[in-house]
Order: sequence, then C-alpha cells, then structure tokens
Amino acid sequence: MKRIAMALMIGAVTMASVLAHGSNQESRPEQSVPSERSVIGAWEGMLEDRLPITLTFKMEGGKLLGAVSFDAVREDGTVEGRSPELALIDLKFDGKAATFKIEKMASEGELGFKLIGANEAELKLKGTQFENGYAIVKMFRGK
Repeated sequence: MKRIAMALMIGAVTMASVLAHGSNQESRPEQSVPSERSVIGAWEGMLEDRLPITLTFKMEGGKLLGAVSFDAVREDGTVEGRSPELALIDLKFDGKAATFKIEKMASEGELGFKLIGANEAELKLKGTQFENGYAIVKMFRGK
C-alpha cells in the first residue's frame, strides 16, 4: 500500500513539474488555420468566359469586410457596364472558405468562396440561369 501511495505521489509531483515548467521535448510548430488575412486583396474571375467579376476582401477594425463588382447584363444578354461595388453581408470565413450574401441581392441566397491555393479560389454562384442551379468561377488574386 505504501508503494502505491509513493508511486502516486511521485507521479503527481512529476506531472506538477511538467505543467509548471513545460516538457523538455522539442515543441512542434502548430498547424495553423489560415487567418482572414489569407483572403485579403482583390480576386478576379470570369463568369461564362465573358463577364468579369471582382471580389475584394480587407480588414477594417479587426473585422473581415468584402465587396463585389461585376459587369451588369441586360435581359437580351448585352453588357450594360460595370456595377458599383456591392458590400458582402453576413460574411463568415473559417480559414479555408467564406460564405456571404451580396448587398441588395441577399434574397438570392448565400454564395461560397473557397481557397484552393495561395492565389487561387473558387466562387460558387447560385441562380436558376445556371445549369444545375449554380456556376463555379475560378478566381485569381490580382497582383
């Protein structure tokens, strides 16, 4: 019984020492999740190989903000000109992907933006005008 008590006491003292002073093992660098900073910048892509889209992400006051602009298209398919920048609302970023809605178009649903490289991403647009109800646009970070 004394041996068990002594072993428990030595174990407790050893554990307390490790917790108080850290272990002597080399610490491995932690696998970090990319921060919001990994998406900051202007991202450009082409919808249906003819309509440019620009997404811009920035940090302001410690918060990730974004905006989108694109070519406006008339019902007959002709390009009307560049839209004003519209804010991204309900913007959430988990380190690899962002979801958001577009100001003045929120009723059209949530969009997705997924990093697939340091300067490459995919933008998922929803809409009945697209085959399968959505389109994937390859986006590249501007220089």
